[in-house]
Amino acid sequence: MRVVIIPEDFRNDQYILKPLVEAMLAAAGRPRARVTVCRDPVIRGVGQALDRDVLAQIIERYSGMTDLFLLCVDRDGVASRRHALEALEVHAAGLLNPGQVLLGENAWQELEVWALAGSRTGSSPARSRRRGQGRSPTHPNASDLRQGPGQDRR
Repeated sequence: MRVVIIPEDFRNDQYILKPLVEAMLAAAGRPRARVTVCRDPVIRGVGQALDRDVLAQIIERYSGMTDLFLLCVDRDGVASRRHALEALEVHAAGLLNPGQVLLGENAWQELEVWALAGSRTGSSPARSRRRGQGRSPTHPNASDLRQGPGQDRR
């Protein structure tokens, strides 16, 4: 299986997404999957990542060597982001070759939270609560994201 990850900004997101996707594929029985992060064209921001013309460029560029395209963006507090990704999946279906698929996913709220969620290191729950005071519950640094229900993540 050949996978291309399309992040909204590869410069930092690649260090979270590539190992995460490789681990997920290995757990799903695909340990030899080749995972590549899209670096050309350079996407800078969610607006470009969700642009149909940019997506068409990426599909054309990587089409001959890809089975699965994964479009991964931040939710950024935008409740309709999932709907936009679903519309892009439908649009991309008309651009893909038989046997290829594009899946879009939005992180809740930032991709960096995906890394924090699996981290065994970090600050104590009490310290996390102090830092999280006064923050919006949708903010990625909210204390409820640092500690799962009934879990101490020290």
